[in-house]
Amino acid sequence: MKNKSTEKEIYIFKKFAKLCPYSISLNSIIKKEPPEPDISCSLLDGIIIAFELVEIIDEDLARSFNDSIRLKEAFNDELEQLEENFNNALIYIAFNKEILFRRKKNSIQKIINYLLTLDKTTEGEFKPKDLIDIVKFISISRGVIGPIIDVESFAWIDDPCEERIKRKFEKKYETESNNIELLSYYALQTKEPENILEYKLYSLKKFIKNNIKSSVFQRVWIYSARENRIIFVYPSC
Repeated sequence: MKNKSTEKEIYIFKKFAKLCPYSISLNSIIKKEPPEPDISCSLLDGIIIAFELVEIIDEDLARSFNDSIRLKEAFNDELEQLEENFNNALIYIAFNKEILFRRKKNSIQKIINYLLTLDKTTEGEFKPKDLIDIVKFISISRGVIGPIIDVESFAWIDDPCEERIKRKFEKKYETESNNIELLSYYALQTKEPENILEYKLYSLKKFIKNNIKSSVFQRVWIYSARENRIIFVYPSC
C-alpha cells in the first residue's frame, strides 16, 4: 500500500511531467526505494530517466512563511496611519520567534502607536521597552517611496533549502538509467511577486550552478507545484 509521502511525490511528479519539455510517458512513472532515485520514468522514445525529489520548503516552513505574508497584509491595511511621518521609510519588524501568529497580529496597533511617537527623520534600529515581550527590534531606513512595512520571515531566514540540495548532491544512487536529475519543488508556499522570489532564490541558484558538476545529477529543476510552474532549470533544456 502506498503511504501518503509516496502518493504526494507521484502526484507532484506527474504534474511536473505534464509541464516539463521532456516527452515523459505518464504510464512509465514508478516510485523507487533507496538506494535508487525516487522516480524512474521513460520518454516516449524509450530512454529511461531517473529523478530524485526534494521538497525545499516543508509544511512547517511554508506555514511560517505564509504567516509572514498575512502579517504584512494586515500591516498594509493600517499604512494610512503612518503616511505623514513615514512616506519615505522602510520599516522592518523582527518579532520574537516564540510568539504565535495571533499574538503578533493583535500587536499591530500597539506597534503602530509606538511608530507614531517617532518623528519624520527617525532612522536606525530600536528595541521599544513596551514591546520587548513581542518584538526583538524595529528597524527604520529612509530613502524609499513609503511607507513600506516588512516583517521577519523565519521560513526564509531559517530555510534549509540549500542544505537539503547539498545533501542530495553528496548522495550516491544505484539506477539503470544513465541520466539522473534532481527535481526540487515547492508544494505549499504562497505566491510572491517575481522580483521577490528571484531575490530569495539567488543564493540557491548560485549554489546549484557552482556545485552540480560534483554531483551525480545532469540537471536540476526548481518547480512550484502550487503554481504548476517551472521556476528554474540548470543547465537549460
